[in-house]
Parts: sequence; structure tokens; C-alpha cells
Amino acid sequence: MEPEANTKACPRCSDAMWSDQGQLRRMLRLRQVMATTSDKGSRFGDDSEDRNSAFFQRHLLVDFDPAYREKTFLVKERAKEQAKEKEFPFGFEYISKTTFREINLGESLANGESVSLSGQRFTTKGFKVCHSCGKVMRGKADKFTAKDHMINCQWRDKPEQTKAIDVLYLYREFRSESIRFLMPDEKFWTPQGLHSFIAALQLGLQRKFGGKVDHLRTLISEEPQPNSSLRKSFLYLYDSIPGGTGYLRQLIRDPDSLGDVFNQALAVLRSCGCDDGCYSCLFAYRNSFDQDQTSRKWARDLLGTIAKHWPQLEETKEGLSAIRLNSNFESELERRFIEAIRRYSGKASTNKTDGGNSPQLRNDIIKGRTGYFLKVGEFSWIIETQVSLGPSDGVAIPSRADFVLRPASNRMNSRPIVIFTDGWEYHKDRIGEDLQQRLAIIRSGQFHCWSLTWDDVASQIESNLTPTRLNGRLDGLTCQLNAKFLQGQLQVYQQYQCTDLQPLESLNSFEWLMTYLAKPDAEQWQRWAMLRTFAQANPSSLKSAALHQQWSEQIQSQLGSEPLDYWETPEKFLNAEVPVSPMLTIWGAADLTRHQHADATGSFVLLRLNDTPSAETTVLKESWNETLRLLNLYQFLPHIYVCTPASTSLSAVLLPKLFSAQAKTIVPDPSWEELKALVLEDSLLPAIAKMQQAHWPLPEAGYELTNSQGTVIAIAELAWIEDRLAIVLTASDRAIFSTSGWLAISPEELSNTFETIASKLTGDA
Repeated sequence: MEPEANTKACPRCSDAMWSDQGQLRRMLRLRQVMATTSDKGSRFGDDSEDRNSAFFQRHLLVDFDPAYREKTFLVKERAKEQAKEKEFPFGFEYISKTTFREINLGESLANGESVSLSGQRFTTKGFKVCHSCGKVMRGKADKFTAKDHMINCQWRDKPEQTKAIDVLYLYREFRSESIRFLMPDEKFWTPQGLHSFIAALQLGLQRKFGGKVDHLRTLISEEPQPNSSLRKSFLYLYDSIPGGTGYLRQLIRDPDSLGDVFNQALAVLRSCGCDDGCYSCLFAYRNSFDQDQTSRKWARDLLGTIAKHWPQLEETKEGLSAIRLNSNFESELERRFIEAIRRYSGKASTNKTDGGNSPQLRNDIIKGRTGYFLKVGEFSWIIETQVSLGPSDGVAIPSRADFVLRPASNRMNSRPIVIFTDGWEYHKDRIGEDLQQRLAIIRSGQFHCWSLTWDDVASQIESNLTPTRLNGRLDGLTCQLNAKFLQGQLQVYQQYQCTDLQPLESLNSFEWLMTYLAKPDAEQWQRWAMLRTFAQANPSSLKSAALHQQWSEQIQSQLGSEPLDYWETPEKFLNAEVPVSPMLTIWGAADLTRHQHADATGSFVLLRLNDTPSAETTVLKESWNETLRLLNLYQFLPHIYVCTPASTSLSAVLLPKLFSAQAKTIVPDPSWEELKALVLEDSLLPAIAKMQQAHWPLPEAGYELTNSQGTVIAIAELAWIEDRLAIVLTASDRAIFSTSGWLAISPEELSNTFETIASKLTGDA
């Protein structure tokens, strides 16, 4: 074994898991391959298509000793150096001796041993190999035959006595030269961007060297970041001929030589007259499976961006592994978020109408920038990237969202959803500031806000992880549940009309988000949040003045007296202090009177996370992850607060808007829901929700006014027939209704006369 195998930490990333004995696997280096089937036996004809297909899992790993890194070039934007920002983190380095190991894990199976390689999980049973002759044995352990052995093997005549080496992985290894690239931003890492860029690179190499360059290949490899769960991706251009042919060394002597590769490819892309790719430009370098993701326009734009920054390349002594770019870390997580959506199976969806179908996601240009169109079930969303939010959006504390998901149709009754993808490495030193930014977005009343961590996103991409919160992770929803809830959980869920959401209790924030996107019913989520405050409340607190006083004093010590004044603290209420971990506590309360009327103001929640520097890192990280998850749910309540010791002392408490204290949760009514579906004018939908909340009598949608002969002479969008009140869309309809003795108004006039009409219809005049 190599000396590095006996070290306590990984020699590349310093991960202590390197010494974990559970990570050891039996490997066999493939040095020679021999075929033992006769020529006649290996032939097949066209008389039968009965063939046994087997698919093997192969994974190519890349490694190199830093001593063999000879030259590194990096784009340095001098104007940004003061702020230590790199808006275009593009660079490349030449590695004269790179080790490539291709591991064959055996057939791809649903069940088997789980093995982790380079941050990815595989399930396999490996190979069985004869201990004597080394032949791979395809038969079952109790049914070995002579064919499972070489002709000269001692077990060929008595296969039942075979001694086999089980769960063995095969690998081959070679060393060659390579150039690895640090790619600039998310545009390069989309499937279309990546395939287009690689095809353009291969085009440029062919033009540069004037011949076939099939031996120059590309590989994507992830590198873990020290003290972080984040992984940074690199694109390797390597020589598949062992030892290398010198082509790559020739390119790296002068960065302009490599620049000439991009320039020649760019010239072809700009002059080609095809629509978006053909065999004269890019398609010759892509197999049929990748051509639909290969775009001449994308490649032209990407190479043009690189050419623009090429003059800023400077040689640096630091390798690309040492470049610590927070913006790049975050873009890596953002890229994985989009990939997680692509891979989402929809199995955890509670929306029965979508049939558990996978989302439909396509690239789009939103407001002149890279964006996406997403359809989940019956609902469609527009995804904007890197959106700044501030006072003009009603957000008191400015922030920059990674994504904003907006309803694609005006008929969708949902607020836009602000998405933050949070990596621990970048956010661990600004937890209090982050939480206040999220709360400010929620307080605006204009957005929902969802926070996702690396673990949330990774559960959708890495096959070994599940979306559940179990397996030792913190779960703030199931701590300290009271007896009444435990005795009749289904009945309580039915009472709060959120039975569909019960399966989400143990799932993570990504699953919650996808469920909401498939069925964006904020009122149902609000009732679920109310239910959770009831489920964790201490029954003894309802009639205990001492517990009321103790709870109120704790809230005031952390938030002051105003939040309880806004809540209009009742004389009697349920409350609880729920310790989720040594770092995270939930202070919750439920006013049963308001709960009985489905009034969301009847719940009060404070999430307090202790982020002091003395906190143990692992516990703090898990507590931070769970705080974000709980905030994703409790954001639907008007009286939700979240704080840390630092945020409590440094900033004013963000109070809910005054109107929120009077807001009522609207219990879905089939008649009103049907009315919303029939209305053609989308601008009336908010007014209809307000009508339902104010208990207006149900109007008739699309009412047709007829004359004495029964001919339709005018149409009202909404009509209260007994009160002879109509909301009309055209001036001609309004004139006819008015002539017939009706009060006819337009949707625009409705907002100005809402209270007057309410008094007329409800009899409160």
C-alpha cells in the first residue's frame, strides 16, 4: 500500500474520514484481459435477438500530487481586489502527471452494497472472482459451473468447492498530462452550457492542431472543500494516451496558445450559417445523446465572455484548489438546486392531481438573464436568478436572493417564492444577519421565503441519501408532543383541514418546497403551522397563571414587550418551551378561541438559535439547518419571530404589519373555489378572496341579462341577483344593466366602493 493510505486525514482535502475503516474496499487492479470463449461460440446470427444485456457502473476518478502542478493562470479583476470578489472566477492550470483510475463497480442493481466515490453514491454487488484463476464468476454462489473458471483452474472440475473472493471492485490506472479549468459561473454548468462549451473546446483543438485529437478528452471532477460539505467542480482536459503526447504542454507554455484554441473555435461559431448547431461547427464533436443539449449560440456567447476576460489572465503561484471564492461556492449549490429539480421524482408529492410526475424544467431568458420555466403538476412557475430585494419591494432589510419563483399565470393565487440556497461555509459567520433578512422578506407580505441547505439539495442528487429527517437528525416538529395530539393525530389533522400535509412531517425543506409548488395552497400550510403550535403546547399551561407569566417573561427578555402587545395576549392560552437541541429552542403559544375560528393570529412562535462562538460546530450546524426548516413552515403565521443573541442585541425587532393582526385564515369553501375557476377577469381574484373573508353572499359568475323575448342583452362577470348588483367588464354592458334598474360597476370601481357595497350586501348598513 502507498504511504498515504496510512495517514489519519486525506492528503488532499484533510478530511478525517480518510482513516475510517468502514471506507475500505477490496480492489483488484486490471492488468490483463483474456477471452476464453471460442471463436465459434462468440459469434451470433440474426436468427435470434435473445441476448443477455448487462450494464456496469464505471467511474473515472482523477488525482494528482500538487508537486506536479506546473503553471496556473487566473482571471484577476483589479477593481474587485479591494473587496476580495471575483465576479468571473475563470482559470486553468497544467498538471504534468495526473493519475486516472477507472473503477468498475459491477452491475447496476437496485439492492446491494452502498459505496461512496468522489461524493457520489452507488449501489452494487461488485464482482466474484475465483481465488485460484482470477476469472470473474457470473454464476450464483451455490451454482458455480466449469464455465466460471479458466481451463487450468484447480476448481474447474469441482466447481461446487470453489473459493471465491466476493464484493470485489476492478480498476485500471494510468498517468498522463492534463489541464484543468475553473469554470466561471452557473451558465457554464447548465447541461446546455456544459455540452456546448466542451464541443467548442474540441472544435478549437481540432483547428489548432490541424488533425484528429480524439485522444484529448474531457472529464468533470468534484473536489471537496476543507471544513465544508461543499464541493467545487472542475473541468479536466486530459490526454488519454498514458504519459501524454505533449499536446497539452504545448498549449500551456504561453496562455495565448490556449487562447488561440478558443479564438479559432469562436471564429467558426460566428461565421457558421446554421440555425443553432450543425456538423460544420459543433455536432461533429457530440454524440447523438448530447446534441440536443449542444447549442452554437450558447457556445458563441460563452467563448465570447471568456475572450473578453482573457487579457486579465495572470500567472499565480496558488493552485486553483486554494482559490476560496464564496461566490463560486454559492453558485455550486445553486447549480445543484436546479439539478435537484431536474431529478426530482415527485414521489413525495401530496398533490393527487399530478400523478407523481417529474417536474418539467427548461432554460429560458427572464428579464434579459438566464432563467427557467418550471411546471410541477398543474402549476407553472418562472424562475429568476440573482434577484435583489429592498425597500422598493417592501423588504426592510436588503438582500440578494439566489432565485425568485413567480407564478407563470395570473390565475395562480400564490405569492412569489424567494429561494436561498445556503452553504454552511459561507453562512456560518452571519447566521443572525441571514435570519433577519429572511424575516424581513416574510414581513413584506409580498413573498414567501424558502431556505435550502446543502443537505436538503444533496438528498435529491446523491442516491444514498433520503429526503427524510430521520437517522439521528434534528426534528423540531416531533419534540415534546402533548398527549391529546398523540392520541388522535388523524382527527387533529382533519380538524385543521391539512391531512394532505401529514406525510411531510419527517421530510426536508426541498421536499416541502416541491410539494408546495405542486399545490400552492398557502392557507393549508398556515393551518398546518397552527396545528404544530397546538401539538407541542403544554396542556397544564392553559389554566396556570404562573406558566403564562414565566413564558411571557421569556419572550419579553428576548424580543421586548411589543410582540406580545401585537399578538393581543389572551387571558388563557396554551404555551410551551420546546428544546430541540442545546442550541435551538421553540417558544410557542396557541389561543384556542382563535384556533376554533381558523384564525392564524391565534398562534405565536419564536425560534431562538444560540450562535455564540463557543457553540460546538456540529450541533450548531444541525441546529441552524433545522431552524431554517422550521422557518420555512412557520413563515405562514403572522406572528413568527426568529432570533439569535447577536440579532436580538443589534437590530430592532421586525414586527408584523398591523393588518396581519386582523387577518383571518380562509377555510376553503367548494362554492367559492368553483366561483374563482369560472371568473375570466384575473384582477377580480383578490377581491373575491376578500369577499369570502367578509362573508358576502355568493354571487353568480357570468350572469346573462335577458329581455322579455329571452334574448341575452348583457353579461355580468359577477352578479348578486336579489340585490340587483353587477360587476361588468364593458361600458355597453354597464349601460344596459343600469337601464334595467341594476347597480353596475367596473372591477376598478369595486376597490373604491368595497365597504359601501359590503354594507349593502351583508345588511350592516
